[in-house]
Amino acid sequence: MPVKKINISISPETYEAALKLVESGDYRNVSHFFEQAGKKLARKKLAEKSENPCEASA
Repeated sequence: MPVKKINISISPETYEAALKLVESGDYRNVSHFFEQAGKKLARKKLAEKSENPCEASA
């Protein structure tokens, strides 16, 4: 699957929290964590904008 490389700036606290989750085995790596977080946030925001309460709660 083609990927798009980007740079982000995050607080040290956010980075440390992501590292802990990676070390616990919940995510493959920090990139995987942020990709999953971005997907979840995007789905939530798009569902809210669609004004469909069923989608927003999914």
